[in-house]
Amino acid sequence: MPERRAQAPAELERTLELKGSDPYVSGILALVYNDLGQYQKAIASAKRGLEGNSGQSAALLYYQWGAALSKLESFDESIAMFERVLATKDPQWIDSAKKQIDRQVRLKKIAEQKKAQG
Repeated sequence: MPERRAQAPAELERTLELKGSDPYVSGILALVYNDLGQYQKAIASAKRGLEGNSGQSAALLYYQWGAALSKLESFDESIAMFERVLATKDPQWIDSAKKQIDRQVRLKKIAEQKKAQG
């Protein structure tokens, strides 16, 4: 299973090459990159999926972008991405985005406390 997981980005990239721009595939690719700890690639994939996108899969793309920013400890930017998820008004993503915004606020406070201590 781990080997197959490591192969997923290449397969998804190939799908995008063959199919052209596909926001959903870009969103899944961003999710896979996030799972693999490749946060800059996750952000790039989300951005690519949003280019010329008429809103299709926007919530998924913004969510994955926000998740990557969170892992990079860019909490304010992460909050902004999760707020964009809310702005899509996609009922499938609203609860998760609200929880993530609260989580980012908490993580930001913890990071600030650690910085102040030392």
